[in-house]
Amino acid sequence: MATTISEVRRERFSRLAEGMTQAELAETLDLAPSYVWQMLNGKRNIGNKTARKIEQRLGLPTGHLDGLNTNSAGTSKDDPGLYAQGSATLRRAKPSPRKVPVISYIQAGSPKEVLDDHEPGNGFEYLSVDDELAEALGPHAFALIVEGLSMADEFKPGDRIIVDPSAALRPGDIVVAKLEADEAATLKKYRARGNDTNGEPIFELVPLNDDYATVVVDADNPAQIIGPVVEHRRKLRR
Repeated sequence: MATTISEVRRERFSRLAEGMTQAELAETLDLAPSYVWQMLNGKRNIGNKTARKIEQRLGLPTGHLDGLNTNSAGTSKDDPGLYAQGSATLRRAKPSPRKVPVISYIQAGSPKEVLDDHEPGNGFEYLSVDDELAEALGPHAFALIVEGLSMADEFKPGDRIIVDPSAALRPGDIVVAKLEADEAATLKKYRARGNDTNGEPIFELVPLNDDYATVVVDADNPAQIIGPVVEHRRKLRR
């Protein structure tokens, strides 16, 4: 039985989340999926501000997550049918579009840590995504603003890209990668080149602009693929 306010909130929040995917729940609450995951799994406490936001987004009375104004079954004393637990509650709230944070190329080198430490509403620009993409995106998806000309003419400075570290990597994908020797991540085309004698993968990071050099990644020049680009947005007028 939950004894602290943090445990009570997590237990009641988990009941409300039944029947919903974390992506659907994040959309409904207008919170990052990684943030929702942490609350559900006890990695982050549900603070007062967040608790009130959850209640407001779900049309619940103030104090519902704290166990106030509810009976032992978790429904409202004032109207037992209005605030039913589980998926029915969430379907009554109008979902908002999933929003993906726009981060820097330095932050893109370790997006999971950046997004996990992020408090909702603090400092990030966001891109909204459609329902189909929102359903497919993993919890640590992020966006970047294209810089430089190494991927021109396909990718131009100012274009927005959405990157999903959870998506499967395929030969020929456009990816964001982080060379161990560099501080910032880079946008390139991924080209697999097999394995070395120790079984370690060799691949190339290929610019689409022929004026820039291809980077060979191997044991002497290690790098990490952060994730493939899953959406590209271009402005026709700037």
